[in-house]
Amino acid sequence: MKHKSNYHHRNPNNQTNHNHRRRSSVRRIRAKRLFMVICMLIVISCTLLLGSAFASAHDSGEKDTNNKYYKCIEVAPGETLWTIADRYASTEYDSYQEYINEVIQINQMDCSTLYADQKLIIPYYAEEHSEDIYTASALMQ
Repeated sequence: MKHKSNYHHRNPNNQTNHNHRRRSSVRRIRAKRLFMVICMLIVISCTLLLGSAFASAHDSGEKDTNNKYYKCIEVAPGETLWTIADRYASTEYDSYQEYINEVIQINQMDCSTLYADQKLIIPYYAEEHSEDIYTASALMQ
């Protein structure tokens, strides 16, 4: 009597099917990984874009809350354009010099020398204007 072995001969068709299933499984795993990486990149990109959009909206919102106004001041003895800039220039100006240049232009000054009791029109930014303001059209008259 022949003894039956538990060893089965491999069928070449079975081996081909096994390899095909294995390759399909590897492809699916790679596709899932690629999909997850793409999803993570999309989420990160959206987060960065939305964050920068909110930040720029917040920055522009701060500047939009203040309006530009003009008012007439009387120069005190010893006062300079720098002391005026120190008092009235705000973050809307990049520097005191930028503010001073605007004051010189508005008042059509030839030099930066000031005299006591001299009247100057100066710009300033505020949410609400004070009572002694001038509009740009009033300055042109």
